[in-house]
Amino acid sequence: EQALSFDSLTELLVGGPGIVFEDPTERSPMSHAELLAFIRDFDFAGLGLGPGDRLATLVPNGSEAAVLLMSCFAKCTVVPLNPSGTSKELVADAMSVKAKALVAHESFMSNPELQLTTVVAELGISLL
Repeated sequence: EQALSFDSLTELLVGGPGIVFEDPTERSPMSHAELLAFIRDFDFAGLGLGPGDRLATLVPNGSEAAVLLMSCFAKCTVVPLNPSGTSKELVADAMSVKAKALVAHESFMSNPELQLTTVVAELGISLL
């Protein structure tokens, strides 16, 4: 029996032309090689995030969410929040996990019930 040893999620991803994400309602398909390049090239450090930092997310299900989550798993800790929660619940959830920033899909930015600018101001974190 051989032990699996790796330092990063990206070492486990296979680069190649095969399709890894395909969603006919969204963007064009993404290959394994494109996903690997995106993860390696995305600059979380430039956003002030690194290993051990928690990034709260508000994103709908779909391929964009999958790419975001895979990218986060490789560079920091991802904490998906409940998009059907109230602004008070979002604050409580993000506070309980000590989120350093929040990334929100544009569809949630315009939701007046979520009040995301108020949420991040109350938490003292960045909205990405």
